[in-house]
Amino acid sequence: KKTLNRRRLYSIQTPQGFRKDLILKAYGEAKKEGRWASDDAGLVERLGEKVKVIPGEETNIKITTSLDLKFAEMLLGGRGG
Repeated sequence: KKTLNRRRLYSIQTPQGFRKDLILKAYGEAKKEGRWASDDAGLVERLGEKVKVIPGEETNIKITTSLDLKFAEMLLGGRGG
C-alpha cells in the first residue's frame, strides 16, 4: 500500500453523460464478463474509450437520502437562507 498522488484524483459527480450506443455497449460487455464498476465512466474506460473530465462545483452536493437533505438544510442555514 502507498499514498496516492491527490493531484491525479477526482471526485466524480453525477449525472455522467455518454453517447447512448457507447454506454449500452459498456454495460452489455460488463454483464457478459460479470464485471462491476463504481460508476459509468469505469465501464466505458474498460472498453478502451477515453472519458473527458469536466470540472464541477464542490458545493453541488447530492440529495438522495433524508440525511443528505438535513446536511443541505444545515449548509443553507449557514448562509442565512
